[in-house]
Amino acid sequence: MSHSSHLAAPSVGWIAVRSIAIAVLSCAALVACGHSGDDDVTSSPVPEVTPTESPATTTPPAPSATPLSSTPEPATMTPEPATMTPEPATMTPEPATPTPIPPRGTLSSPVEVRFDTTGAPHIYAENDHDLFFAQGYLAAHQRLFQMELNRLQALGRKTEIHGSGSLGEDMLVRALRPIAHAEDEMAAWEGVRDRELGWFEAYVEGVNGYIDDALAGRNGASLPDAMIALDYRPDYYTVPQLFAMDYMFGITLGPDPLLELTITILDIALGDDAMLDLLKLAPIEDAYTVPDAQVAAVAAGRAVSPASHEGAPAPSHGARVHWPPELRAHIETLMAQPEKRRQVLAALPRIQALDLFKRFSASNAWVVHGEHTSSGFPLLANDPHMGIDTPNLFHQVHLNTRQAGGDLDIMGVVAAGGPGIILGHNDRVGWGVTTSYFDVTDLYLEVPATGPAAPGGGVWFEREVVPYETWDETFRIRQADGSYTEEVHQVKRVPHHGPVLPPELLGLPEELVISMKWAGEPDGSTLGTILKFILAHDIDDIRTAMEAHKLGAGNFVFATVDGDIAYDPTTRLPIRQGDDGSPPWYALPGTGGFEWTGDTIPPDQIPHAYNPPAGFLVTANNDPSGDTADGDPLNDGTYLGATYASGMRARRIDQWLRSRIAAGTPVSAEDMVALQGDVDSLMARRLVPYLLQAADRRPDLVDTDDQAALSLLQDWDYLASGDSPAAALYATWWPTAFQEIFEDDLIPDLFTSFNGDYGQYYARPLVYFLDATADNIDAIDAGTAPFPSATGVNYFDDTATEGTVETRDEQLLEAFHRSVAHLSALLGPDPSGWRWDAIHTATLNNASSPWVTGLDRGPYPLDGTGYTVDCADSVLFENGNPPELFDVWKGPVMRTVMDFDGGIIRTYITLAGGQVDDPDSAHFNDQTDDWVANVARPQPFTRAEVEAATEETWILPSGFPGVAPQLNP
Repeated sequence: MSHSSHLAAPSVGWIAVRSIAIAVLSCAALVACGHSGDDDVTSSPVPEVTPTESPATTTPPAPSATPLSSTPEPATMTPEPATMTPEPATMTPEPATPTPIPPRGTLSSPVEVRFDTTGAPHIYAENDHDLFFAQGYLAAHQRLFQMELNRLQALGRKTEIHGSGSLGEDMLVRALRPIAHAEDEMAAWEGVRDRELGWFEAYVEGVNGYIDDALAGRNGASLPDAMIALDYRPDYYTVPQLFAMDYMFGITLGPDPLLELTITILDIALGDDAMLDLLKLAPIEDAYTVPDAQVAAVAAGRAVSPASHEGAPAPSHGARVHWPPELRAHIETLMAQPEKRRQVLAALPRIQALDLFKRFSASNAWVVHGEHTSSGFPLLANDPHMGIDTPNLFHQVHLNTRQAGGDLDIMGVVAAGGPGIILGHNDRVGWGVTTSYFDVTDLYLEVPATGPAAPGGGVWFEREVVPYETWDETFRIRQADGSYTEEVHQVKRVPHHGPVLPPELLGLPEELVISMKWAGEPDGSTLGTILKFILAHDIDDIRTAMEAHKLGAGNFVFATVDGDIAYDPTTRLPIRQGDDGSPPWYALPGTGGFEWTGDTIPPDQIPHAYNPPAGFLVTANNDPSGDTADGDPLNDGTYLGATYASGMRARRIDQWLRSRIAAGTPVSAEDMVALQGDVDSLMARRLVPYLLQAADRRPDLVDTDDQAALSLLQDWDYLASGDSPAAALYATWWPTAFQEIFEDDLIPDLFTSFNGDYGQYYARPLVYFLDATADNIDAIDAGTAPFPSATGVNYFDDTATEGTVETRDEQLLEAFHRSVAHLSALLGPDPSGWRWDAIHTATLNNASSPWVTGLDRGPYPLDGTGYTVDCADSVLFENGNPPELFDVWKGPVMRTVMDFDGGIIRTYITLAGGQVDDPDSAHFNDQTDDWVANVARPQPFTRAEVEAATEETWILPSGFPGVAPQLNP
């Protein structure tokens, strides 16, 4: 496969008229939860029970913000009988009732739908209601099963499809109370944002109209094949459910809080000093969206800082965790029990594999000012990195009332379960988004309280017992034979922190109580902000919309037809007490002193930029302002976050744009597309020279087979192209080198399995210690210079070999020898015949595959790695060894470039897979070949362009769906 790229020429064509039952317009979801390795997915079920209407999620009343307290205990925190015994805060859920049948709606006027050559619908309506009704109907028509999975995930009801393997996730979701928060958000909109609320209502009417048609067999509609195979009947949709789906999406738009748990478990197992060596927060490559933004904030006296860090010098290795004695004693008691310790460590691979919080975990986005483009107008690029599936997570859609005198003309991609678009443009403003990795979530390690002081269980907080808030939830669980059982489980919350992470989810001992506090708990709606973009006319409207953004942790980039460009990640960020500066990227002590103050960081203290002097803005999940450059995010004024991406993607994009601008070469839309496909590996450029140097220094350790393979790297251009044997060798070698150097000093469970999400953190200590020892490696090998580690340990020495001290060169070359042997067994003895894309592939999985066969597509050979601009994040280690297949699980599911040429926004876009969840459709998987080759398709926007690209037309008449549609009138 070639990694060259170009813009595809527009195509025009007509296809045969198809029945409405199989004509397809797909609508995808950011919070999609198709089948995964974590779920107990049943195979070949035999339906026995027909679920007419699934039980409604029970929503407990909101808890009191004031924790119940008892007589203060001594400093040892040993529970004694209290003078006043608090009662457990048992919460009674509302009675479970079937979802009511909502009022039915119909179209008040005709709606025209034109499908272009990719199957994307362009919907023309005379009013808002009819526009969003049609969008809802068509979304359900094409993606009802996918939408149902999204909804069940957001309501904590995945067990109804996926079985008991989803119980832990469902328990956590119910403890987050998405419906309660959705209702609060709806109440906040009423009387203030009635127009947008009407969009939700119309969308729900459309979805339910399709469900009615499918159940009755009208208008050619039918339930999806997977629902038929499962003998499953969907509930009707409600507006609060849409808000709940958006609320749960907000949780995924941010750093994975389970990374904090991994860091904490490793610290418990290894000790603080070892974690300072392993956890390097400084980026591998310096790349900052708004450099020195924090410096300016401090100089202006606007920065908020934890008290103990104001003016503090940067530590030599990073910030150290501080746990109070009672918490440390609790942890040490637990870990002193061999079986409990084994359970904690064995949970690491499971925790790393959970994808509940990282579905929107990475992306690239950048924008270039017209001063540096060939057209003189801005260019904007965006490629979100998610699970690669078919149908695609995204659905292209064009919504228009302007033709009939309205004010809406918007196009882009939408998440199933909401009106409008998520990423795209109207006729004046365009936007893209990445995850900012701002720290909007804290985990708390609680000290459990038991005995008479806490008869129903609770935690110690500020030397008092605080009972859990608890309530029972009923879970309907699908069995392997297609039948259902019901189980009642207690859900727990710590009143002042939030949900207790269920042991069923993590596999940890029950004594290790972990609660989660999220900045989105009070209220907020990501889609609520984006709907304001839809109505924006200029950059001032965008600023106003971003001031109200409160949910999630997203970086937004913008461009306008007026020529403005902008970057703004404004969101709700908590201010923490941080009594002694214990880093919030660990699980914090739950016993007090590490609470949120209740205030949030003002928007003017969060880095943002409008029309910067550089002429461009880049965001790729990197540190936006350089706070982590010295390895300590706590000493730069306002604490924003710590666990950013390694900076390699952002650095490469920044590097490329700066070189073009410095040379005076205008940037074109085609250049932007080519940059999205860039596979220059900056990490390989950092690591491979150390291997080549080792081979020069120790030729006695390089055998004939190794030398033949080594020549590949000596001549490599550092492009991770699919046809490159050197890319295959490098990708196998560096995780093996990490293992060779660190495994004997750490814990084997860390090396059981990991992918690029965690690999980027494991790569940092490898790069760090190679760089830190480069100038005095001979003295370190000779034992005359100390190893630059916090522990004092020489990580290059293998502690398993008594009496022998291994060197850096020996470890790097041993890893290389293992990698050559591994690839020779996989791909043959001749290294020149190896190909990276022979072992680096992606299979597009369909959510219906456990019940309907033949829907997955692939494997497809791919360029890139998890750290190149063209991101193809794969498994890096499997069962403690390099994998036989570097299976790509995450990548740019969509690539889009917007060209604001001449005031008309033209979009070039390609999806992995297609838009249609019907394998018989021409658009089920028709974009994948272009996606693999990085070919961008033009998306028609003006009426003339849409008419020229029309394949099929539907007229949905007034009274639809009670009146049949007209096909190709």
